[in-house]
Order: sequence, then C-alpha cells, then structure tokens
Amino acid sequence: MISIAGTIQDRRVLVVSGVDSIKYLHSQLSNDIENLEIGTPIWSLLLKPTGKLVTLMRVLKATEELIYLEMDKDATIETKEALERFKIRVKANIELSDFQVVRLPRDESLKQDLYEGINGCIRVEFSWNQIKRLDYIVNPDEVEVVSVPDGDAEVERIMGGFPKKGQEYGSDLIPAEIPSLVENAVSFTKGCYIGQELVARVDSRGSNTPKTLKAIHSPNNEIMPGDKLFLDSSECGVVTSSTFFSGHGYIGLGFVNRRGYEASSLEVKRGEISEYFQVNVGPIPLHFPNN
Repeated sequence: MISIAGTIQDRRVLVVSGVDSIKYLHSQLSNDIENLEIGTPIWSLLLKPTGKLVTLMRVLKATEELIYLEMDKDATIETKEALERFKIRVKANIELSDFQVVRLPRDESLKQDLYEGINGCIRVEFSWNQIKRLDYIVNPDEVEVVSVPDGDAEVERIMGGFPKKGQEYGSDLIPAEIPSLVENAVSFTKGCYIGQELVARVDSRGSNTPKTLKAIHSPNNEIMPGDKLFLDSSECGVVTSSTFFSGHGYIGLGFVNRRGYEASSLEVKRGEISEYFQVNVGPIPLHFPNN
C-alpha cells in the first residue's frame, strides 16, 4: 500500500455525486459553484434560511458529476441534513465518506505534485489569509497515512484567523461577524442561494454587526477560551480560542462588540475577585515582526 506522511486533520468529507450535483450545490452554497474549475478548491458557506451559518467548507470539483465538500468534523452531520432538506427531485447523492484530510509538513508543502497521480490521493490547497498549506484528501482503503506531528498548527490557525466550529461559530453566527468568511467564501455576483438575504442586507449596511472576531495578544498572562473582555470595567467580548506562542506569550481569537470595536487594548478578568490584566486586540490576521 502507498503511504503519505502528514498530519491528519480533524475534518471530514461529504461526497456529492450525480448529474445535478453542480446545479444543486450552486443553489445552496454562497460561492459560485457553477463556474468552479476541476481541481481548484474554493471556500463556501452553507447558511440556514435565516442567514445564520451552518458551516464553512472547501468545495473541490473532481468531475462534472463528483464534488467533495471538506469541513470541520463536527459540522458534517448538520451539513448533510441541511443539504438533504431541499433536495427534492434532484439527481444528486450526498454521502459521508471515510476519507481523511492530511496536511503535509511545511517543507513538503512547497513541493509541487508530491503525490500526484497516486490513486486515493486528491490534492487540495489550503489558503486562508496568510496560511498557505497543502492538503490531500486520502482514501484510507488505498493509502496509508504516516502521522507527522504539527505542534504549531493552532498557532498558525489563530494567527490566520481561521474559524473553528464550536469555538468561533455555532448555530447563531452572522457571517459578517467574521469578516474573512465573507471575503473568502461569498460571491455577490452569483444567483440566489439559501440565506442570501441576510448576507446582502448586512453588506449593504457596511457590515455593521453586533460583534466582530478579533485577534488577541497577551504577552505576559495566559488567556483561555471563555475569558471575558472588558473596556472601562464594562464587558464587551469573549475569548474563543487561545494557545501559547513561544517568544510572544499567548495569542487568541475572540469576539468584541461595538463598544470595544475601536479599542487597541482590552482587559481580561476571571472570576469575581480576580484582578484585571491587559491584552492587545487588533485585526485578523495577526502579525509579529519577523514572523
């Protein structure tokens, strides 16, 4: 059996097949699926009829009748159910596969066509803000995965502002609350799709949402998901993700409401008697000099 070395991602793949696959997905997803080129992935959103987010996914067209939808593992069941809901008299099958998503080590990500032509390996580039990596969708029945640790994966995700299901988004997120979602995964020139009305309305009003995802940096104190953010002793946000970044302290992502939106620093407080400590807050992606 052929082997591939990389880090298995906590992601799953839905396989959509049939003569109506492209047409149906185009009517459901936020990006332009009809003009998608074979082998070139794009980001897209699946929304509820209310316009709230179901999931962020990568869409890869393998053939005119075979599409891969790659997403957070925790989003697959809800996504499949949502897509099945409106699939009436449509010749398209939606199946949850056993495929694995494998990310190549950084040095190998720069090599082109490393596993091209191998049965059971499908190349799918990952590009989100400054994150540029190379993934493969792998059929475990045909290809063995040799696990390679990636200790900096969470640092990379947070610095790039890539949202994770269950942390940065759940069932009530307005896409514009994470600006990168709209920038990377929405077409404003395609036809109608489920949830389009809210996306268009918020965009026409300058994306002035109740809260916005921001990057957070705490040089000296640990920050944790669930930490409350304050401005002048008034709560204005919450930390959703965090990790230690060697040489820089702690970094994270968090939502900040309108009150704290313009602030470059906020305060964190844990518990009723804890002291406040200051954190830096800014736009995504997060940058440090020489990084």
